Amino acid sequence: MGDEEEGDVAQDAEDAETAKGRIGEMIEQQANDAKDKIEGVKKVIQQEYIPFAHVNASDKPRFVRNRIMKKIERFTTLRKNLFERVYPIKAQLAQKLIDAGYLHYSKFGKFCPVS
Repeated sequence: MGDEEEGDVAQDAEDAETAKGRIGEMIEQQANDAKDKIEGVKKVIQQEYIPFAHVNASDKPRFVRNRIMKKIERFTTLRKNLFERVYPIKAQLAQKLIDAGYLHYSKFGKFCPVS
């Protein structure tokens, strides 16, 4: 009987080690999947020319929030709509667009001519 108990203890130890390794692999796989998703989002953001910044988020939440606010301050104070694309055009082209009746939807909820 003593041998059977020792065998059971060894079996349990192997099972615990196996479980520990399996859980470690699962966590590693989830971390790799998250990194892949982040890289995919970064590629899409770069393709759409949306600015992004890296922020160290290992501190207290209020410190992280302050860092984020400092990073995005230059965008939020100058432009209300971060995703609006702005294209410089010459005065002649603007006049042609106005003459052709080109209108765009403004931030005030109205259709406005190009000016």
